[in-house]
Amino acid sequence: MTDETDDVSAGLVIRSVGYRAQPIKDLPFDEERAVVPNEHGRVVDPSTGTTVPGAFVTGWIKRGPSGVIGTNRRCARETVDALLEDWETGRLGEPADATDVASILPRVTDLEAWKALDAHERTSGRAAGRPRVKVVDRDTQLAVIAAALSTD
Repeated sequence: MTDETDDVSAGLVIRSVGYRAQPIKDLPFDEERAVVPNEHGRVVDPSTGTTVPGAFVTGWIKRGPSGVIGTNRRCARETVDALLEDWETGRLGEPADATDVASILPRVTDLEAWKALDAHERTSGRAAGRPRVKVVDRDTQLAVIAAALSTD
């Protein structure tokens, strides 16, 4: 530790600690630890002790609310390594129909869409005398992106 300090211009600072993961439909869940039981990211059925084929987790749902960006990278790398190992050894089985995956994933945006949202948040922030005004509602984010990209 030092006596040095840095002033950072910010409109709002929020300390965020202790999120509790929620159960995911059709996956086992440890209510006490708020994690999906797993071994190296492979989901494990606690009643049998066997892995659930093709089911993987990472981040806080895997290990609980702990760590920083570097922890998340190592955690994700471990899960991806397990996934690739299962792929190479044929343990993944047949892929599900793509519509099954699409029904459980959030809508994905590309870099161009993110830049449009970022520009909107920064413009809104300048108008409010802040670095940015975050758009936190997903539907509003998509509307902002759609409006920005339709004018290009």
